[in-house]
Amino acid sequence: DARTAEIAAALRPHGARPGAVVGVLFDRSAAQVAAVLGVLRTGAAYLPLHVEHPDSRIEFLLADASAVAVVTDAAGAARLPTGVPCVTLPLAQGAASDAAVTAAGADDPAYVIYTSGSTGEPKGVLVRNGGLANYTQDLVSRLGLDAGPQQVGLVTSLSTDLGNTALFPTLASGGTVHVLSTETATDPAAYAAYVAGSPLDVVKITPSHLGALLGLEGDQVLPRRLLVLGGEAAPWALVDRVAAAGRCAVLNHYGPTETTIGSLTFPLEGATAEQRGAPVVPVGRPIANTYVRLLDRALRPVPQGMPGEVCIGGAGLATGYLNRPDQTAERFIADPFGPGSLYRTGDLGRLTTDGTVAFLGRADSQVKVRGYRVEVAEIEQVALRHAGVQHAAVVLREDTPGDARLVLYAVPEDGAALDELRLWLGERLPDYMVPNAVVTLQALPMTPNGKLDKRALPAPVPGGGAGRSVTPPSSDTERAIAEIWCDVLGEEEVGVDEGFFALGGHSLLATQVIARIRTLFDVQLPLHIIFTASTVEALAAEVDRQRGEAGDDDELAKALAELDELSDEEAAALLAEELDGDGA
Repeated sequence: DARTAEIAAALRPHGARPGAVVGVLFDRSAAQVAAVLGVLRTGAAYLPLHVEHPDSRIEFLLADASAVAVVTDAAGAARLPTGVPCVTLPLAQGAASDAAVTAAGADDPAYVIYTSGSTGEPKGVLVRNGGLANYTQDLVSRLGLDAGPQQVGLVTSLSTDLGNTALFPTLASGGTVHVLSTETATDPAAYAAYVAGSPLDVVKITPSHLGALLGLEGDQVLPRRLLVLGGEAAPWALVDRVAAAGRCAVLNHYGPTETTIGSLTFPLEGATAEQRGAPVVPVGRPIANTYVRLLDRALRPVPQGMPGEVCIGGAGLATGYLNRPDQTAERFIADPFGPGSLYRTGDLGRLTTDGTVAFLGRADSQVKVRGYRVEVAEIEQVALRHAGVQHAAVVLREDTPGDARLVLYAVPEDGAALDELRLWLGERLPDYMVPNAVVTLQALPMTPNGKLDKRALPAPVPGGGAGRSVTPPSSDTERAIAEIWCDVLGEEEVGVDEGFFALGGHSLLATQVIARIRTLFDVQLPLHIIFTASTVEALAAEVDRQRGEAGDDDELAKALAELDELSDEEAAALLAEELDGDGA
């Protein structure tokens, strides 16, 4: 409490008050949670910024939200634009604090979260304090947090609202939030070691993240009581595997940021044959003070069992999009059948016979990538800013079951080379929005009515296509690591000088690579090494270096053990002999 009071006191002179926005720039940590609570203590709204986002994106978000200040650490402060007021943690010991809490109204924003935008720029969602309070109160009982102090894992980023499921209901009920760093949460071995020492009762996680942990560490990564899945559609095969372990119950949780974290839940126990007939787990029924309407394009209710757009109303409805009145009016509409408003999610669903909503996919081009909402139009618009790109189209492909990847199809401008386009995009987009592959075409295929013909788009050629030069491994270490890459990336061969991410890798696949290298070579590589040593050659050199150091340590330990067994006279004689030898 004293720490958050100090943060609030440091922010108030910068204009932190109800209606204002304050940026929070940290990797996931206890300091990040303290910063969030310190901002809320002033009555202002916090804007979570992801440390892995490019500086240009962070600058855009701060300017777009008119942030009055940023709370960060020394590393984050060095990345901020000139002139942005900054409160840097840790604060000076004994910094002046004011224990007062500034009360914010139910309609004042609690936080602003930016989601991908179809116009080419991200848009900020203004989530109200009243919506957050309603969600928190419902989830305390729904997750069983009121049954006694619970140990809850925070394993997802606060730059989306996935992590808020673990944060606010747990703190409000007197439980303990375990804030796992990004490296620990995404490294299967480190995650398994953490939960072995600090068992968790409840965890909220995306299905793809869970699949990566289960795939390498098995059922021991599951919580003791309840697993909450959210952020993307949950396949039955994954939840059936969890159920078969018999360690915890499973709750599917659905809802867009615009309706405050999550609006519907579906407990897996007792699922009917009708519900299991769908390819993914149903999204369920509304939480307290929330309702759902399934409407057709004319905003008329669809009959039970027929597909319709999922429209959500109730206490969780956000204010709208910050500084985007046109987009707000498009998505937040008056309820045609009641006094309130509805948010048009763009998701399609149908009502099953027991009143549960089943998820049927999207009505537009928005996709989900590892729990993140991505408007492919935003990627396309950024790509078109490249001087060598004439036309661009982005699609989410799943050529290998369970491995969905973004692919950018680009028509070059006057034969321009686009070899560095992924790197160029990586300097302007978050990691999860950078396409895994770039395919160049002479023209984009179109249907007779002038729309993109997605079925005519060719699958990316593994490894980058014809003309790719592959440098083979030259050592046993390189060969072993190259085999791991081929297995994880689905490639027949990889060159030792090719970049992991250029070959279509992403952060979840990177955790698998590092975990396998650790096991095979018995070395302790940090997860982030693949971002700096991103080729087979560089990783192999790091592995050989560590193994060499370990060998030197073994020889030293052996020598010290032999010396320890000598008497004082024998040791003195040996030392004299060595000195005589040096003198000769």
